[in-house]
Amino acid sequence: MSQTIETGFKLLLWYLAATFIATQLWLVLEPPQAHVPGGLFMVLSPLGPFVWIKAILEGRASAANVIALLIVAAALAVGTWHSLRKRAG
Repeated sequence: MSQTIETGFKLLLWYLAATFIATQLWLVLEPPQAHVPGGLFMVLSPLGPFVWIKAILEGRASAANVIALLIVAAALAVGTWHSLRKRAG
């Protein structure tokens, strides 16, 4: 049970780091409207993948959305692989 909780926390940290990095890249590639503080996007960065998926499903897909989602998916895949490899060995 302890290893399962530890793996869950590690994946949560991977997710938070990936969404933070992906949000920063998304802000560079697709700047928001004026008068929106950038700190607000950083605080809400864990919600980014849900916003990007919604935009893609509504037909408003952009390169920034897809790249940001790929970064999050790749980070979660690497985090999962790393956690499972450590546990098995």
